[in-house]
Amino acid sequence: VGGLIGVNQNSKLSNVYATGSVNGVNDIGGLIGRNENSNLSDVYATGSVAGANSVGGLVGLNLNSNLTNANTAFTSIVTASGNNVGGLIGNNFSTSSNTFRVRNSHTLGAVYASGSDNVGGLVGHNDGVNLDKVSAKGTVTGRNNVGGLVGLNQDSNLTNANTAATSIVTASGSNVGGLIGNNYSTSSNTYSITNSHAFGAVNANASSSDNVGGLIGYNKGVNLNNVSAKGAVTGRNTVGGLVGHNQDSDITNANTFATSTVTASGNNVVALIGYNYSANSNTYSITNSHAFGDVEFNS
Repeated sequence: VGGLIGVNQNSKLSNVYATGSVNGVNDIGGLIGRNENSNLSDVYATGSVAGANSVGGLVGLNLNSNLTNANTAFTSIVTASGNNVGGLIGNNFSTSSNTFRVRNSHTLGAVYASGSDNVGGLVGHNDGVNLDKVSAKGTVTGRNNVGGLVGLNQDSNLTNANTAATSIVTASGSNVGGLIGNNYSTSSNTYSITNSHAFGAVNANASSSDNVGGLIGYNKGVNLNNVSAKGAVTGRNTVGGLVGHNQDSDITNANTFATSTVTASGNNVVALIGYNYSANSNTYSITNSHAFGDVEFNS
């Protein structure tokens, strides 16, 4: 179900928009419910969107498609009861060897999905699609894999990706971050997060949330370069001002600020990275990186 189109396949759309509210169950979008093999450019939606699974302010499910200059407004409030929920796209993925991208795209509205997994201010679940020059400004509420920009990010590069100070992330479960909740690679390819920053606070549950970070909650096999986080961070175990859990990844030019106070009730609580390790024989490093925030233990 979409504000303009329910299912869009094998086409190109540009300079289109939708303003009405949209309600449904699965694959629900403010502009398009399900978009397959169809590139979108200069598109936007302004209405509220409500559904269960794969719910997005612009597109519910986006498959093998590029988006350029795609935006949603402050009034594009997304509410969902299921999984894969995003301010722009609920579920965004590629099933081909081609490279797909979301570029120059931004969201302003809030995302409310308190019992849901894979929840993000821009994209709920992102798999195999690169994001470039993207941002989110709205609050985000979810359960597991919750991020100010992307909830669950898999096998994808992010460049020039940012969240604002208004992008406050609240979650009751684990893998929670100011930019990305859960970020990992499943292949031998090298993926990276570059020139990307999170400015909002991360409020995860102090009695139940593990792997919580100001930038990324859980990071595995993805390199970080020129990244930062400014918001306060709260969680239980494995909590960091920048990254909660970091594995098999290089980090370069990464910083947190005096505003990045880390508060937790459990173990592995550090101003920069809560828990950092390698699970193989490769050599990984943290270079030119600094943490300025306080660490507080809250029993």
